[in-house]
Amino acid sequence: MWLRESEVLVMESLEPERELVDSMIEMLCTNGVRRLEDLQDLLACYLSLNAAEHHRTIVALFRRVVLVWIHLGSQRLLPGQ
Repeated sequence: MWLRESEVLVMESLEPERELVDSMIEMLCTNGVRRLEDLQDLLACYLSLNAAEHHRTIVALFRRVVLVWIHLGSQRLLPGQ
């Protein structure tokens, strides 16, 4: 699975939300995410790599990124595709 092949970076940032959004966009584009299951796996990965205190922000940003991504028509999300 492509998530296992991804590199995890620990970093400090003056703009952590922007960095996270950039990371999410990169993962969506680079890994050709097309299935709903892939999105779920990606979100689970971000949640597992970050402290629980950040989960609400991560979910909100992920939702925003995915909604924009779908709106722009970059990918089709079809269960089981």
